[in-house]
Amino acid sequence: MDVQDLAKVVETAISTTEKKFGHGRHRIELGLFLQLAGLTTNRPQAILNLRYRHIQVSLLRDPRGGPHRIVIEFTFEFTKEWLGAKDANTYILPEIIFDPSLVLSPHVFLLGLLFADRAFDRVGGEEVLVSASQLSQI
Repeated sequence: MDVQDLAKVVETAISTTEKKFGHGRHRIELGLFLQLAGLTTNRPQAILNLRYRHIQVSLLRDPRGGPHRIVIEFTFEFTKEWLGAKDANTYILPEIIFDPSLVLSPHVFLLGLLFADRAFDRVGGEEVLVSASQLSQI
């Protein structure tokens, strides 16, 4: 499957009304999993073992005063088990800003899930980041 095929599959899964999902969240998860499959070279166990603790989200300031950039780091464990456990692989995904379609942007899918689950750390016992609109204010 090449990138064009992946875009069609993800777009169809997100927009179709013919396929019913038990929960709307499953559409978003499917889109994210399909995109991550390329990073793990289609090792499904690496994706199934991915937890929020394996994901680091950083906000980088633009030195020229533009909008901040979001960088996501995925650390995949269990990518290979043949002849013993291997070191974890970390993949850095810079934000894709000028993509005409956000269908192939793991940032959109992952941040949607993170905000829905209120997964960002609390500071001093208080939630600091609870919506995507706050990213531009930080």
